[in-house]
This record gives sequence, C-alpha cells and structure tokens, in this order.
Amino acid sequence: MKKKLFFIHSLFGLACLVGPTPGLAEVYRCDTLNGNIEFRDSPCVSPLEKQALLPYVYPKTSEKVIRQEEREIKALTKRLAADEKKAKQAQNKREKQAEKAELKEKRLALKCERTQEKIRTIETELRRGCKIRRCNRLKDQLIHHQTMAKRNCVMG
Repeated sequence: MKKKLFFIHSLFGLACLVGPTPGLAEVYRCDTLNGNIEFRDSPCVSPLEKQALLPYVYPKTSEKVIRQEEREIKALTKRLAADEKKAKQAQNKREKQAEKAELKEKRLALKCERTQEKIRTIETELRRGCKIRRCNRLKDQLIHHQTMAKRNCVMG
C-alpha cells in the first residue's frame, strides 16, 4: 500500500515538474468512506467521501510482543507488590522496636521509682533507730539499692 502511494506520488510529482501536457487530465485525491485514498481523473463523487476521514488505526501488534509486554507488566507488578510488602514489614518492625523501647523505658522508670522508695524507707528506718543486727541488715540493703539506683536510674 505504501509502495503504491509512493509510486503514485512520484508520478504525480514528475507530472507536475514536466508541466501540463495536453494529453493529461487533472488528478483528484479522494478519501473514500472506508479510509482509502484514491486518485482519480474526475472530482470526488460526493462531499461525504472527503469528510469521512477515519482516525489513524495503528497496525496490529503481534501476539508475541503483546505476551512479552504482559509478562513485563506482570513482573513489574509483582516486584512492586514485593517492595511494598517489604516496606510495610520494615515499618511494622520499626514500630514494634519503638514500642519495645518505650515499654523498656517505662519498666526501668518504674524500677527506679521502686528502688528510690526502698532507699527512702530504709533511710527513714535507720534514722528512727533499730537494733544492731537489724541496722546492719538495713545498711547492707541500702548499699545494694543505692548500687542498683546508680546502675539503672538516670540521676537528674
């Protein structure tokens, strides 16, 4: 089809270059209803033929190319889904780690409060006075709790 059009265009161009000759008639370009282009000696029959230009129809793509593109799209979709899943899992993991860290801080703060309370209780009892054995045991407990407080509690 393209070769025919090229040949016709070439002949038409050659005829135009040579100039009008008495033996040649005028050439009319007519677009038919089915989208074909025709060159005629006489004008187009109806005005509808000129107006009936159909939009460009792309040539049919081969099945092999279509299947290949479908596979590529499917692979990209799978990859995207996998990446989204990994991102969601990573986000969940970060959230769990943050929750664990927060819970650990709360436990540590509670432990510090208890330790400080025990230290205050022991110091109060030691100030009130007690028997020697009881005082020695309380002093040992006080040293233990103070060591725990230094190790676990942030002093502000």
